[in-house]
Amino acid sequence: MTIIVIASALTLAIGFIVYRNVVGFCNSQGRYLDDAEMIRQAILYSLQKPPHERVPSPDVIQYRSVAEFMDRNRDCCIIHRHDRGEFENVLADRWVRIFGWYVLVVDLWYQYKEAAPDNFYEASIAMNSCGRFVERHVSLNSRPRVPIEK
Repeated sequence: MTIIVIASALTLAIGFIVYRNVVGFCNSQGRYLDDAEMIRQAILYSLQKPPHERVPSPDVIQYRSVAEFMDRNRDCCIIHRHDRGEFENVLADRWVRIFGWYVLVVDLWYQYKEAAPDNFYEASIAMNSCGRFVERHVSLNSRPRVPIEK
């Protein structure tokens, strides 16, 4: 009977840990980060690592805060917790989440410069469950993002 109780307790404990890893629990902070927090982290990262231009441009927009960024770029951000878009084939498979390797992707599309060409910046930022950077793909475009109809 004691062995059954110990085995059951271990199974429940391991199941609890695996469940939290799969759904994106941030162990270092002891909580789940919601979509808004993940998007905020992606914006902060993107603003700290702006695109590099061959010739510096005087019309680059200097965002002073996440709020200013969001005001100017209303439809800027999409979070992918399950289907990770272009990262799906390059990041570890989703089943490894059971070991705590949870990765999601935030797509940002925002106005980088006042004038064309290439005045919109698109970044797909892969992050872990605590909002820390994993990998990034970027491109410059000459058109704003077209919002997806829901």
